[in-house]
Amino acid sequence: MEVKCIRDCEGKQDFVALFSERESKLKEEGVTWRAAIIHLLATTWAEDILNHRIDDAEKVCRLKNLMIAMNEVVQATRKTR
Repeated sequence: MEVKCIRDCEGKQDFVALFSERESKLKEEGVTWRAAIIHLLATTWAEDILNHRIDDAEKVCRLKNLMIAMNEVVQATRKTR
């Protein structure tokens, strides 16, 4: 599944896919994928969600799914070390 931008993301799997895409791009650039980068991306994406013109209930739902996905990706990253 290809996700083009944060505004396309709604569910947990959408966010996991977006993290995966960013991981691939960063690795191509020689950047080491680690928890700090995952947290930075999640913080940036959370701001984008908050600034998006959708109702507050939808924002909360997307933010919740982003946090769940972030934790899942961080745990998977730590297991591969």
